[in-house]
Amino acid sequence: MKLKEFVAGVAIMSALGVGMFLSSSQVSASVWHKGMPNALKGTWRTHNRKIVKGTYEYYILKIKGSRIDGTMFANTHGPIQEDAGPINVYNTHYRYLGNHVYRIRAKNALGNASTQINLKWLNKHTMQTYWKSGNKWVVEGYYR
Repeated sequence: MKLKEFVAGVAIMSALGVGMFLSSSQVSASVWHKGMPNALKGTWRTHNRKIVKGTYEYYILKIKGSRIDGTMFANTHGPIQEDAGPINVYNTHYRYLGNHVYRIRAKNALGNASTQINLKWLNKHTMQTYWKSGNKWVVEGYYR
């Protein structure tokens, strides 16, 4: 009788042990992360670009927390003029696409539409931005 109880006990314990290994919980990481990647945070600027004779422009991006503030500067024959740049967004979320490319999803400065921008981190001194304007991609190079 004791042998039957022992065999039954071993069978129940082994079934419970196998069941514990088969029912492992699934863990999935979030695809979209809040904020900005650490590699892209900081102040970035473009090289001077000649518009017309004697007038140059350049852009400065300040990436901090969950904001990207872009400013355009135009240097004419006098004081430097400052204007809002092409990228002014907040409430950013990013997704890593591979090969140092991040897709940024954020709300624009007016808060009424979402914007998507691709940023490619080339090294600690340079990056490129890609955004769609109509049917073509606009590429802009930035450095620190």
